[in-house]
Amino acid sequence: MKEQNETSALVGTAANVSVAAPLIAFALFQGAIFAARVGAKWPLSSSWVIMIVSGILIISGLVGGIVALCGIPRHGARRLLWRGLVGVLAFAGVVAVSVVDLFRIAGDVAR
Repeated sequence: MKEQNETSALVGTAANVSVAAPLIAFALFQGAIFAARVGAKWPLSSSWVIMIVSGILIISGLVGGIVALCGIPRHGARRLLWRGLVGVLAFAGVVAVSVVDLFRIAGDVAR
């Protein structure tokens, strides 16, 4: 019984991570883009750190969403389904917006 509660808590936490992680990564990434647009001068290594942390958060959100969706048959769809779907869709949205912003910035740099 205790093992089932721990597994259920793990799947619930994965569902929460799947929603929160991409949103945090999106905010971090957009903050870095805004700072670059207003002319903030910071070392290149800081930009790489922001990109790596954002990438890790986005991937962890995707993994959390998949874990939550895989846990539905065992733990039920109540609250897992929507959180898992929102997490996976948030991943797709963050990637789409980030790619568009990267192309926009690359175009600005090229000019």
